[in-house]
Amino acid sequence: MEGVSHEAASLAGHLGLGRLVYVYDDNHITIDGPTELAYTDDVGKRFEAYGWHVEHLGEVANDLDALEAGLRRAMAEAERPSLLILRSHIGWPSPHRTDTKEAHGDPLGAEEIALTKGLLGLPTDQDFYVPDAVPAFYHQCAQRGRAAVRTGSATWRS
Repeated sequence: MEGVSHEAASLAGHLGLGRLVYVYDDNHITIDGPTELAYTDDVGKRFEAYGWHVEHLGEVANDLDALEAGLRRAMAEAERPSLLILRSHIGWPSPHRTDTKEAHGDPLGAEEIALTKGLLGLPTDQDFYVPDAVPAFYHQCAQRGRAAVRTGSATWRS
């Protein structure tokens, strides 16, 4: 799949497909171990060679403001596609699995899940937990949607 995706990326650069945005999570991990096992090339330089706008965002995977700002800059690129490169930590905040190949493909297990939930301040004794505020928020959205449909102010995009 990587070969086909890079042929498509090359074509996108050639055609100058502006406002096309790829987000590349450079988490340094594959299912077999570090990414260096499979490649050592510079992804950003490869996409620059394809004619793309490339921006290195850094360690912003959990920073929604930084992600939105990067996406907005990339969407403003009207003449060429954009690649946003960010670094995340796979398995974060698991105390024993963050940045490991095991976090890439193996279940955390009950003990690691409980430890991770504890770090996040979530109840460790519940298999599935949804804070009360979440369904309340979605019920409000549904009510607003119904009202918008009734008044004819809803806009639909297909």
